[in-house]
Amino acid sequence: MPGFVAAQLLLQLAVPLALIGRLAFGRERDTLGWALDAGLATSYVVAITLSGPWLALPWSLSLVYLVLLAGAGALGRRRVTEGPKEPAGRRAVVGHALRIGLFTVLTGLGVVALAGRRPFEERAIDLAFPLGNGTWLVASGGSTALVNPHLKTRTGDRYGAYRGQTYAVDLVKQGGWGSRVSSLLPDGPAGYAAFGEPIHAPCSGTVEQAVDGRADIATTPVERGELAGNHVILECGGDWIVLAHLMRGSVRVPPGSRVRVGDVIGLVGNSGRSDEPHLHIHAQTAGTAEAPLSGAPIPITFDGRHLVRSDRVHERRDSATKRSSASGFTRNSFYPKDG
Repeated sequence: MPGFVAAQLLLQLAVPLALIGRLAFGRERDTLGWALDAGLATSYVVAITLSGPWLALPWSLSLVYLVLLAGAGALGRRRVTEGPKEPAGRRAVVGHALRIGLFTVLTGLGVVALAGRRPFEERAIDLAFPLGNGTWLVASGGSTALVNPHLKTRTGDRYGAYRGQTYAVDLVKQGGWGSRVSSLLPDGPAGYAAFGEPIHAPCSGTVEQAVDGRADIATTPVERGELAGNHVILECGGDWIVLAHLMRGSVRVPPGSRVRVGDVIGLVGNSGRSDEPHLHIHAQTAGTAEAPLSGAPIPITFDGRHLVRSDRVHERRDSATKRSSASGFTRNSFYPKDG
């Protein structure tokens, strides 16, 4: 996805560095100009930190920006030169107004992203975390569309066949340097840390549906009509839990079989309508044979946690019991830890 990578590099690397550089080395004549530069740079970093997604670059880079912001603010303040008290020119007024407008928009984006941390009002199904050892990043999740694009299927007749995935969560794995890829432009699915990782049953129940044999997409999705790709649907307590985009040939459970929490049901793949290897998981009421994803959506939590984009889950799994022996949830410093 060269275009996607280029956009990420621009928005999460070039723009914040440019704003921080302006704050540190720009020559403002008064304190107001410096304060507007500081507010704009800070609101931008906060907005991209909260809303993400951090897929091309490691999320930890946003913490580096905060440190740079503090230093740039101090350096920039020392460079302020208070000029004579004269009316500001038209150019200065337009510049001030533009920065105030951008600051307002960016602050609004941050507020909307924070609102995504509010749990859904509907009852939620609590699941065991379905992935194995390592650090997992929430690529999409939360209760606002800014941090969870799945919410677009909540309304509209065109989405009726996929309504059940409205409250879904997408999970990718972080590699050794904090990114989910082995290189900036990985060559196929194997270049992603999540590809081939085991998927564990998040609940005990019966396999309602199991589909395998569909190809893992090498680059941009081509199966536009097929959403889930290889997938498993578990019936747990009368509700359906859908785990999608599994690797071809990896599904280990046949329809009608019983599974227990922690059983391996397949491997993370890139089949169906998927931009990169990840696990898509959602809960819904029972669908139909013609449209299995058309059930009513149900919110999900993992070990009591409402996961939102940019949350990280540090998972440790005991291979003997197949149950999570220790897990932790990390949220970035801008929002409180719920519970």
